[in-house]
Amino acid sequence: MKFKDADSSLKTMKKEGHFSNQKLKYDPVELEIGIQVEHEHFEQDALSKQIALDHLAENPRYYLDLCKIDSECRAIAKKILSKLGFDSIEDYKDKQRGKSWT
Repeated sequence: MKFKDADSSLKTMKKEGHFSNQKLKYDPVELEIGIQVEHEHFEQDALSKQIALDHLAENPRYYLDLCKIDSECRAIAKKILSKLGFDSIEDYKDKQRGKSWT
């Protein structure tokens, strides 16, 4: 879904409490995956980033969990992770095991 009037939609989402001002720790790789996934739905980079941050605030592994059921997410994650030298999503998860982003 792409918003025809992104500014109006952004204002509506803010009113509904979709965005917070909390500064949270997050996995920067997971955030990059999230931004790319959300960018498939929203044309504005700032909106894609904010939505990704909101998902990560609720679940620090939101996008890696999403990759289990969403092939588009999986393709985006594999592309990003391969550029960082990881062989697979599982390889990345194994090397991140034990790290906490909350």
